[in-house]
Amino acid sequence: NASKKEIDDGLRNFGVDSITRNKIQSNINQGLEKEKIDSIVKTKKESKFERMYSFHKKNPSLGINEALDSLKIEKSFSNRFLYRKMNVFYSFSQDSEKANQEFSKELISYASISIFIFLPIFTLFLKLLYVRRKYTYVEHLIFIFHTQTFFFILLSIFLLVNFWVANEDIIPIFILIFAIYLILAMKKFYKQGWLKTLFKLFLLSQVYFIMATIGFIMVALIAFTMY
Repeated sequence: NASKKEIDDGLRNFGVDSITRNKIQSNINQGLEKEKIDSIVKTKKESKFERMYSFHKKNPSLGINEALDSLKIEKSFSNRFLYRKMNVFYSFSQDSEKANQEFSKELISYASISIFIFLPIFTLFLKLLYVRRKYTYVEHLIFIFHTQTFFFILLSIFLLVNFWVANEDIIPIFILIFAIYLILAMKKFYKQGWLKTLFKLFLLSQVYFIMATIGFIMVALIAFTMY
């Protein structure tokens, strides 16, 4: 208000009429309001993670404590963890081959463990699908272990072949062979007709795909958290 009065008095001393003075004051007020709003919006849009990322990009050599002090962010466990994960994310964004290889190893390590958790849960769906058949849960589980063993043997063979003769056409062949094995195995073990076997294989493949997708996301998140 004091500044407004000074401006108004100054304009009056220069002989500016009241209508023009009001327009000038209005323009000044609008300009100040816009500047204030832009500042607030910019602050709101930039998250804590983005602030950390921008700061680390300019100061990659600083440690976590020094960085948080500079950013005026509390050195709590969650903020330290967030900064550490931001550092990992920054490594990936810079296309660091070493970082990608290390993360891939971590991902494979957790994926191998998750299989043992994943298969018993998948067996429950198999038991529900063959609920009228007098098979115990353990028998269904043994069948799943057999099919997975064949899957990994087949995968190992194809990886060795692909190592010597790199060819993308090898993937459909691998899928086709495993699908044929799975149909024959289900028909022989559960002793049902071709139509029922194919229908149940289709249902199981859908459930497997959904669970595998959820499992992969969970494993990737765990690997990234523990990396």
